[in-house]
Parts: sequence; structure tokens; C-alpha cells
Amino acid sequence: MNTILAMDTSGASSSAAVLRGGNLLAETTAANPRKQHCEGLMPMLDTCLNMAQIQPRDIDVIACTSGPGSFTGIRIGAAAAKGLAHALNIGIAAVPTLDALAYNVLDASLRIVPVMDARRGQVYTAAYVWEGGLLRRVGEYECVLLAQVLSGLGESGAVAVFTGDGVGVPDNAAAILAAGHTIAPANTRYVRASSVAYLALHRLAGGHEPAGYNDFTPFYLRKPQAQRELEEKQGVPT
Repeated sequence: MNTILAMDTSGASSSAAVLRGGNLLAETTAANPRKQHCEGLMPMLDTCLNMAQIQPRDIDVIACTSGPGSFTGIRIGAAAAKGLAHALNIGIAAVPTLDALAYNVLDASLRIVPVMDARRGQVYTAAYVWEGGLLRRVGEYECVLLAQVLSGLGESGAVAVFTGDGVGVPDNAAAILAAGHTIAPANTRYVRASSVAYLALHRLAGGHEPAGYNDFTPFYLRKPQAQRELEEKQGVPT
């Protein structure tokens, strides 16, 4: 897979990038705190293609974050990826959002813990380590309270570097530092499409086949807020 068009709309930023032959040709990332990705994603993709001097017909695969994250944002990214893949008759390389966040942080000495704000005091999270120049996830993807993340790290004795927009939630940074961990620089806390592209490249090189546009399925880790609120009113455990 020579040319990859990558995108992310899973959180509070939008990002697009073009990777060709392992070289990053173009990337653009913009803060999008209101998560109105539908307004800016396609122009952003077009800008990257123009910057890279790449025509849509030159794209070999679409790389897209598959979740977790904002339900609306994930759906917008998935719809764009599916539409482009269908139109161009190419596949989609799914990249978990937390993997892409962790990929931003190159620190082989610490465990890397991305945390995305999941509301209600919870975060989407996982833990990673760098081994032999490759990023490896340790443990499962979770939606839990930050206190549970810190407790688990304390029990294991691991020291971690945290990244992601969950760091900016009130009191989270103070709790992380008080527990003896560190926080990555602000420029690493949002998903970059270049990270999505490189992770897709590694997966494809490792034998993972891109999914057809009908087979690309996001994952959310929990039910949408509207469904949870309805179930709570009905007394259904959520």
C-alpha cells in the first residue's frame, strides 16, 4: 500500500494526512471543540491532497480511526471513509483512536496511557509500551473512572506518561501528578492523522488486510448517551 489518506474525527480535533512510500507528504490538524467535523473534514482532506499533489485515483487505502471517542465524530469519520473507499474501490485500514494517541508519545522508559474524556467522570483508556521500535498495547480498551486507572497503575508499580484530552478535564491533571505520573506536552494530546497513517502502514506491512467499505465497523466501548439516559429512566442497568 503505497499511498494512504488518513483521517480522524473522533474527538475535539479534526485531522487529515497523506502518506506515500512511508513519507509524510501533508498533514493538517485543527481544534474542533464543538466537534462539528462534518463542516471541515472534506475540505481538510482536499487540502491535504492538493498539498501532496496527489489525485484521489492515486490513493491506495483509507486509514481512519475506528473509536472509541465522540459518537457523532466517529460516525462522521466512518461515513467519509466508507464513501471514499466505495467511490475509489479501495479498502479501509481501521486504527483504534487510543492507539493513535499513544503513538504520539515516544518514550520507551514509561508506560503510555492515553485518556479521552468520556463524560460522567470517565475516560476511554488503554496502556502501551514501546518494544523494539513498535508500540504494543498492554491490557484492554476500557471506559472507567480515572481513579481506577491510577489505582491499577499503583498496584502494578508502573510509572506512566498520560496524554489525551482527558488530561484537561478539571482536577485530572492534578490527580495524575499527585499519583507520581507525568503528563505529555499539549501538542501530543490530540489525534494526529499522521499517527493514524503510520499505524495503518505498520498494520498493513504486518499482514492485516484493509476492510471493504461495508465491513468497516467502529467500536464505541459503551452505549450512546441518549440510549443510556432512556435506559436509566426505564430502570434498566447501563
